[in-house]
Amino acid sequence: MRLCDAHGLRYYLAYGTLLGAVRHRGFIPWDDDIDVSMPRDDYNRFAEICTSDLRPGFRWQSYATDRHYPHWFGKLIKTDTVLRHAASEHLPFQQSVHIDVFPLDGLADRPWEALVLHVFVRICRLRLGVDVKRTRVKRLLVQLVRVFPRRSVISLIKALTRRYPASMSRIWICVGGPYGQRRQSFPSRWFGSGTTQAFEDLTVVGPAAWDEYLTQLYGDYLTPPPPHHRVSHHQVTEQQLEPEGMAGMSAK
Repeated sequence: MRLCDAHGLRYYLAYGTLLGAVRHRGFIPWDDDIDVSMPRDDYNRFAEICTSDLRPGFRWQSYATDRHYPHWFGKLIKTDTVLRHAASEHLPFQQSVHIDVFPLDGLADRPWEALVLHVFVRICRLRLGVDVKRTRVKRLLVQLVRVFPRRSVISLIKALTRRYPASMSRIWICVGGPYGQRRQSFPSRWFGSGTTQAFEDLTVVGPAAWDEYLTQLYGDYLTPPPPHHRVSHHQVTEQQLEPEGMAGMSAK
């Protein structure tokens, strides 16, 4: 990523994007998004830089920039495209082709503190995604957490990330990711200075211990799923893309 290289920021391919780089040398054929993770300090700096140093046609988007944005993590969006998913298509914020950027936060060493953090994270995620379509039980929980003002929840998120800084933690957790706390908690040494990976026609950076990372997330990750499972899980309901599609995001 141009901005990360220019400003000395650490980033790592994450989730299915790293899996695609290792197994397919690019996109997983039945997947269509790009996932990147960044240690919290680098993530915060990246968000600041995006306010002034992005090329025309790109914008940084997060719960701090868009009132109805429902995610813990941020997105780098291509503003002249449309990409809506079923879970959030009804929300009044710009939904475009994007790169998901996940912050990596520190995790407490003591189990009881990690449990308390997990509870607070669940509350915050429910409140941020208050309007996202959910099961009946989760809709009930959402009604309960509506009592917390959104502004207060964002302040709590900032306080939690300051209490457990990634720079001082043995374990990093990606609390905005799609899996549970245990599955996406990783030794910080797995990331290090990273290792280069080929992704389509780009050379990018993944975690140093990419094999351990992918094994923890997916088990036998080199074996593709059976054909009937090779489908996108994003439930796209509307898309209007330029001819280059997701490849255009490499313009960053």
